[in-house]
Amino acid sequence: CAVDPTGTPSARERGRPRRSEAPPEGWADPFPPGTPLSPRSDGGLTHVVVAADEGHWPGAVGVVNSSLASSAAPGSLLFHVIVAQGAERRAEAFFACRGLSALQRPLRFLGFNSSWVGAARIIRHHRKDLGSPLNYARFFLPALLPTARLAAVLDADVVVRGDLAELLRPARGGGKGFIVRAVAKARTYGKVYDRHITRMVFSKRYRFRLNRSAPTFNAGVLVIDLAAWEARGLTREALWWMDKHRRSPLGLWEYGSQPLMHMVCHMRWQALPRAWNVDGLGWDVAINESVLDGARALHWTGASKPWQPGALYRERWLRYSGLPDCRGSVGPGLGGHGSGLGGGGDAAGA
Repeated sequence: CAVDPTGTPSARERGRPRRSEAPPEGWADPFPPGTPLSPRSDGGLTHVVVAADEGHWPGAVGVVNSSLASSAAPGSLLFHVIVAQGAERRAEAFFACRGLSALQRPLRFLGFNSSWVGAARIIRHHRKDLGSPLNYARFFLPALLPTARLAAVLDADVVVRGDLAELLRPARGGGKGFIVRAVAKARTYGKVYDRHITRMVFSKRYRFRLNRSAPTFNAGVLVIDLAAWEARGLTREALWWMDKHRRSPLGLWEYGSQPLMHMVCHMRWQALPRAWNVDGLGWDVAINESVLDGARALHWTGASKPWQPGALYRERWLRYSGLPDCRGSVGPGLGGHGSGLGGGGDAAGA
């Protein structure tokens, strides 16, 4: 595997990114120059992040319920549900209607400021919902979670079957400088990013070549070291790539936010066990039952989402859908399609 197991730059990677470019037009910088790094400590908590537009709130409920059900210490889980700014109270009511009151459960509802993405955001794909600003919330987690050190970041179309504390344990045990941990994909950087202009921009930025034989990863289940992310300035790096993608006549890639994660974390991530992201449930009709039963996280990549009637493998999600349906009271019901996160299609190689 070409992933650097230490997460540290190689000898060829010692050159620092060029910092002379102005911030992208329309970007409201969440970290103005001179902002000190935050002291970060988890204090025994396991931070769990899910970002979702309103149409995907039923999935976010499933993420919370399945995480709690699979945890040996559910009281240690702290959930950060990221929604569009101004929708926090509506989301809180939606969750409460399904038995997840913030007064009784460790839930925080955070509004995402879309101006942080600004004019740098662009999408070149038939799935227009991939352009939602909330798809980019993961790049701003140091600002949204100012004191957390580690976070498990999950797409809204994920069901958790393993203990998330177990997922974070290797990092807490002194993992060597990783920034991101994720499940590797078979498709390499060379297969996904086959445009010469993309590789040229990468080489010019970092002064070493993109490793075309290195595997990519799916960003639907991530562990992010927020302290390392902040120290490396990766939020600004992501905005730099967004701007380059926007300005390129043909774009630098065909997908949404996942390529940004691939670029800023190239050779700086560690592989999770495959069971932590068993994906394809939104399109693959032939997933082996033993694979599904052994999964630590099920992921409905593809157009079909588990809260939609007739979805593939829906029975594996329904038990976590919450009580009651609340249709017509607030937000989307279980039959709603809506737009938003979920990873389907927003995955180079997913």
